[in-house]
This record gives sequence, structure tokens and C-alpha cells, in this order.
Amino acid sequence: MPGFKDFVNGTTLPETDLDDFLGKQVVMKFATTAARDAALAAVLREGMVAWSDADNLLTVYDGTQWVVLAPGSDVQVFTAGAGTWTKPTGVTAASVTFGVAVGPGGPGGSGRRGAAASDRVGGGGGGGGERINFSMATSVLSATEAATVGTLGTPGASIVADNTDGATGGASTATSLGTKVVARGGTGGAGGTSGAGGTGGFGGVVLFGATLVGGTGQVGNGGGGGITGTAGVGGGGGGGFGSVGAGGGGGGGLTTGNVSAAGGNGASVGGVTGGAGGAAFTAGTAALGQTASSGQPGAGGGGGGSGGGSPGNGGAGGIYGGGGGGGGANLNGQATGAGGAGGAGILIVITTR
Repeated sequence: MPGFKDFVNGTTLPETDLDDFLGKQVVMKFATTAARDAALAAVLREGMVAWSDADNLLTVYDGTQWVVLAPGSDVQVFTAGAGTWTKPTGVTAASVTFGVAVGPGGPGGSGRRGAAASDRVGGGGGGGGERINFSMATSVLSATEAATVGTLGTPGASIVADNTDGATGGASTATSLGTKVVARGGTGGAGGTSGAGGTGGFGGVVLFGATLVGGTGQVGNGGGGGITGTAGVGGGGGGGFGSVGAGGGGGGGLTTGNVSAAGGNGASVGGVTGGAGGAAFTAGTAALGQTASSGQPGAGGGGGGSGGGSPGNGGAGGIYGGGGGGGGANLNGQATGAGGAGGAGILIVITTR
């Protein structure tokens, strides 16, 4: 193909010159690389340059194949359910895939409903979901990989039958990229009982060989969420630490003297504040969430306060992976506080070209 021609006014412009010097030396724009290949298959010449809208790629034909001229990173974000990660076009042997996976936080358990002369413990706070930063050679990944964001466990339901322990929150499932990356979800907080109980949920991660477990509840104010929760009073706080979502606060309990109590505060993490525990007769506060699609760990929801005609429900955990707060206990004849929902998980996958 001629490299350059200086056109002069009045000169006839033959078809060959129009093709060689103009049509085949401009940047041609196509919707996809497949559309590019279909349109140019019969007229390919070395040096052709084409842009693909779908892939955001600038490519040049080197006489044998299309080569990426201006590579850009491919970003795929998954926020719910089962999806599919697709290996982007234009990857090379040097391409790297990295990102973050966060398992959803565990929900809180609900408080016990019992007689006035008995101890009634609030529900435990949910454990924080695991957060994993990953990096690998793109070549180890298949052309497609299952991209799954874990399902949130069901919060412990409000108890409406007399002399009944609280319901335990269901465990949240893992967030994963095929089998290469797995970030576990937090477990649910235990339901409140008539004695020591209402244990906080396990955090989704194992640290130095030990699972981050919530504290065991007793009667009175709910324990705060944290690394291992608080094993003090009320429903135990959910486990969570650093690179995982924070644990939810435990629900408030009722003493044999029928004294109502506050729920525990959800743990703070990653610059966001955990939800405040509700005062007696008051629901816990939902945790503040992180910026959408940031992948940063979420704070724990506050535990609900005990007693009263209005149940002290646990507050929801924040995105991403914060544990929900436990529900407050109550007297026979009054519904107890339900556990708060855990914070959702997320999967972010970035591939260099």
C-alpha cells in the first residue's frame, strides 16, 4: 500500500487512490470487533486502524492479525445473584486480573419473649462478611467464569408466642469468581434465650487459624460489634475485623425485674460509623454504607432496645458485608424485635490488556 500522496487541485481522484490513501488509512469505527472483522475480511491490508465501541479498543492490522494499540482495563462489577464474568478481548500473556470480593454480612437474631420474672436476652448481632483483594494472571482464568454475589441470610423473625426463645439469623452465602476466589458470608446472630445466649454471629473470615466469633449475650444492654463482639450483656455483638465487614450490635435484654435496656452499637470500619444501638423500646439504627461499587467493608447495624409495645428491631448492616443488629427482647404479650439484615456483598473484577 502506498504510504502517502500529495493531492493537487484539478487532479483526477481514482478509486484506487480513494481506497488506498483515504478509506484504508483513517480510523474506522465499528460497534464491535466482530462487526469490524465481518466488514473488512475481504479488504484487509497491513496498517489499517479500527476502533471498537463495545470493547473500547483501538486496534491496528499488522498483516496477520489485529493488535491492540491503546489498551484499556476491562472492569466488570457484579452486585447481586449469579452472573458470568467474560474474559475481555485484547488480553495478552502479560495481562493481569485483580479486584475485590466481599461476602454479604450475616443478619441479626431476634430477642426472646418471656414472663416478667425471667431473664430475657436480646438477639445476637450478625457477623461481618469476608473481604478479599485478589490478583492473578489472566491466563489462569477460563473464557468465562461464574461470578456469584452471595445471598443474604434471613434475619431472625420477631417472636409472637409467649415463653419462646428468639430466632437465629440464617447464614449468608459466599461471593465467588469461579473456584479461584471465595469470600465467605457472615453467619447470623443467635436468638435470645432465658439465660446467657444470643451469641453474636461468626465473621466470614478465619484469622490466624481462628474464626472471628461474636460474644455471648447476657441480660441487659446489648454488646457491641467488633473483632469478637462483646461478651458482656444483652445479645452478643457479631464478629468482624479489618478486612471484613463489621459485626452488628446485640439486642437489648430484660431482667427479672422487668428493666428494659438498650441495644449495642454496631462496629465501625473503613471510615464509616456503625449503627447506634436503640434505647429501650427503640429500634437500632442502620449502619452507614460505603460508596456504591467501592468494594469497601461496611459497618455493623445497631442492636434493638428491649421492652415496650413497639419491638426494638435490629438495624441493617451497611454495604459491603456489614452484620445486622440483633433484635430486642420483650415481655409475654408483646412481640420481640426482629434481627436486622446484613449488608450486601459485591464482586469487582478488573483485567489489564
